[in-house]
Amino acid sequence: MAQNILEKNLRCISAYNRELEKKLSDITELEGNFELKYAKSGDAVLYKDNFPTDEAVDPVWDAIEQCKKLKFNIKRSITFVIGLGLGYRLKELAGRYKGKIIIYEPDINHLRVVLELVDLSEFLQKDNVKLVNSYSELENIYQSVFFIHYKLNVLCSDYYLTNHAPESAQITDRLEDLHSVYESNYRNLFLKNRAWTDLMFNNIPYIAGNPDLDILKDKFKGKTAVIIAAGPSLDKNIKDLKPYRDKVIVFCVGTALKTAVRHGIIPDFAVAVEAFKSTYTNLDLPETADINLIINTRVFPDVYRLKPARIFNYHGQNSPASKWLGQILGKSPGLYKEAGTVSLTAFYAAKAMGCDKFIFIGQDLAYTENRFYSRGTIFGNYVVDSSKTVKNETDNQAEIEPHANFMARDMLYVKGVQQEKILSSATLLLFIKYFEEIGEKLGPEVKLVNATEGGAYLEGFEHITLAKALEKYTGEPVPVEYILKKSDIKAGDYAKREKIILDAMSGIIKNYRKARTILADTCENEVIKRFGIKDNIEKILEYKEKHNINLLDFKRRKDRKSLTSDEKETLDTFVQIRREYGKKCKKEIEHLFYNDFDSFSQNLKIVKDNYIKLEQILSRNPYLYNFYFDMFLISDYLIKDFDGTEGCLKCISNYLNSFMVFLYITDIEPIKNIVNELESQKQYA
Repeated sequence: MAQNILEKNLRCISAYNRELEKKLSDITELEGNFELKYAKSGDAVLYKDNFPTDEAVDPVWDAIEQCKKLKFNIKRSITFVIGLGLGYRLKELAGRYKGKIIIYEPDINHLRVVLELVDLSEFLQKDNVKLVNSYSELENIYQSVFFIHYKLNVLCSDYYLTNHAPESAQITDRLEDLHSVYESNYRNLFLKNRAWTDLMFNNIPYIAGNPDLDILKDKFKGKTAVIIAAGPSLDKNIKDLKPYRDKVIVFCVGTALKTAVRHGIIPDFAVAVEAFKSTYTNLDLPETADINLIINTRVFPDVYRLKPARIFNYHGQNSPASKWLGQILGKSPGLYKEAGTVSLTAFYAAKAMGCDKFIFIGQDLAYTENRFYSRGTIFGNYVVDSSKTVKNETDNQAEIEPHANFMARDMLYVKGVQQEKILSSATLLLFIKYFEEIGEKLGPEVKLVNATEGGAYLEGFEHITLAKALEKYTGEPVPVEYILKKSDIKAGDYAKREKIILDAMSGIIKNYRKARTILADTCENEVIKRFGIKDNIEKILEYKEKHNINLLDFKRRKDRKSLTSDEKETLDTFVQIRREYGKKCKKEIEHLFYNDFDSFSQNLKIVKDNYIKLEQILSRNPYLYNFYFDMFLISDYLIKDFDGTEGCLKCISNYLNSFMVFLYITDIEPIKNIVNELESQKQYA
């Protein structure tokens, strides 16, 4: 009987967590002291080492009370429970809670006992219930259930609060950090992914003609990398690098390059990742001719027009479009990791090259002596005063105000290298967590040194001076240029890459034509006619054609300073026309909902069904799908989290109808232009 119960439970778990199912199946002998007793209420309670794993008086009532206290009981929420007990909290949550449920039981033997005793299959087979036994399992599950703006509840059993309080607090903190990281990553993706997608595709003609970083895989095995960041403490110790310059490989983030050059340090590699003009400005130096650039493929396009010693493409995995291009070129995603800050891109690049000792300088991740950047950088005049106000020491306050606002946002205190409290920000705290995650995961296999003289303390890193680090972790000179010359690739290899990319771009055009059939049918015969917005759409298309507006390009160009006055006026007018359409569409949907619900329902069914067909097609279109990545995700989650309420119905209808029209007025002229440019390059090669 017990075996039948276990098998039923394991079948449910194996559907989403094969790792846990295997661990549970492989147990042949239980470890630990488990005993079944009865509470005063008459309900069974499992005791572990003579302590009850559920409330010993009335576990059912206790589970009900705990679940009543949840702050968030909505579909867009996740409740994390530490401790399974005999499953009372799971049963209560599965019956009443609307969101996602993750049960974390760290004792594998406890899990095995419970799953043999209690048939939980009715609850474990629910789509919103997941069971995990380790933090790695938790990370994998969390990634699959999380979506932006989801709320988090945390419940912890009395057993773990009493007997394992430090461990429970640690796992709770890690989970909350994980939730913050995902929230930040999604927010970043939603804000930047359209620009990243457009920039990456427009960079393709340059990407095709330059080698990818993987040609340097393990070429510097066992060597020491010095990674120069742009923090204010950089000015204190960069001079100590000079005597050891030929014994290390120097990587420099773009913002710090001017400071490095001013101190007589010419890096081996400069790293560029940002989609801002300042990225180009930082690297546009005469000395760049002697430096190799590692360029994230979504970077500001002018960076590719620089004339460095060499350019290496970096197919960053945080941008879906860059990730796609790396995949079609056969690149290993593990080689092109990134995590928020350019310094970590430099780290992952150095690790891919085989370096196993990493010395960071200028990595303050905080305001050191009231500054955020080294004095030699373009942002070196920023200071913060005692009221946490960021100012510029120079007179051109208006020119830098947007960046100053970014630096002043969400200031807080973190632990410094001297164990003191120092001023930082929420964004930088996230970067600190990224560094410390690397320290935890990679610390056993590589040497991580924070030689920054100031700034935040980084768990998992050795904190010593730069002079000591260089003396301790350097050996013979490294023949960097000799190794790079031996690694250069042949012209024929570029021709193969161009063909792969051209074939993929042609596929995008064909895919769009296929999707266009569904779009035209849905919009022309369903949305436009049903909601009486034909005049609005015609006005949009007419204005778009008259002013030669590329909708995707205009969505990318949010930096108004880069627009001429005529372009600003054109864009503002176009936005106003689109806004008028949006208001009209929403009003018509509202009217239909209240006055002809059958027609409203019919429209929603047709649009939803066609959206699903369209998504299946465009999911193979890396340009449009990645450009509208956020809108596809939101549409999916609106459908997935549908709760049948009036507000939800109107929201789904408005979003799907509007999104269909948005896709309808979009074209892929940029892809055709890129194909033409690639073809032209082939002719003149």
